[in-house]
Amino acid sequence: MSKMQLSVLQVEGSWRLLLDGQGLGRFTRRSAAVSCASEIARLSKADGVQVELLAQTEFGELVALPASA
Repeated sequence: MSKMQLSVLQVEGSWRLLLDGQGLGRFTRRSAAVSCASEIARLSKADGVQVELLAQTEFGELVALPASA
């Protein structure tokens, strides 16, 4: 089974979506970045991929989210 990691991080005033550490997108709102990451996670899980979904909170803490968040 293949694995992937999706991360939503705040960088220089915007929210970045990373796929296995590589830049995938930039968003003005955290909610938009998390929504996009969740959709990618949902589609990937349907294809049998094991997904780890992480998101930075507004306070800087990195937390794991359910892949269906």
